[in-house]
Amino acid sequence: MRIILRWIAVLPASILALFLSTILLTSVMPFIWQQDINVDGLLYQCLIGQANVFSFVLVGYKIAPSHKRMAGLTLSIMIILIQLIQLYIFKETISFFLEYIEWLSFYKNIGIIMICRYVFSIGSALYLYIIFKYNNDEDILKKIV
Repeated sequence: MRIILRWIAVLPASILALFLSTILLTSVMPFIWQQDINVDGLLYQCLIGQANVFSFVLVGYKIAPSHKRMAGLTLSIMIILIQLIQLYIFKETISFFLEYIEWLSFYKNIGIIMICRYVFSIGSALYLYIIFKYNNDEDILKKIV
């Protein structure tokens, strides 16, 4: 019964970890950098995108009672699809802001920031997918970090 409950908890725990990683980074980053941080900034959004991917996939991987490698592969594919769907949903917003690019202010343009965040997120998810796909070790977490 415990194994069944753990399998049921994989996806909800992964989704919860995705949201908690965003909340944690939003509240902790100003204390780490000791200054006001622009939450819409390029570096910050790329960092959040990567943290979301890693937390989503690795929490699900850790909770899965067996077939952890397959769970990691599945969650990696799921987060790639989620990111692609979000990119498609926000394509109007991105294309609107891309019209207003000023020289040397690209790091303030929300369209470019969103594109960079999704590129970093999808790249991180592909990295995790490749690790899970071509690694047969039991403890994959040592190779990821």
